[in-house]
Amino acid sequence: PLGDLAEVLAQREAVVQAVKAQGYRYVTLDLEGFRSGNLNG
Repeated sequence: PLGDLAEVLAQREAVVQAVKAQGYRYVTLDLEGFRSGNLNG
């Protein structure tokens, strides 16, 4: 939820470390959120 964005950003380093520890190379955050049916634009 948008209201949790500040908390995630405040814990950015811990979030990145936790995700990378699971084997992911990159950690990204989609600021526009999920948009169904928006493949072409």
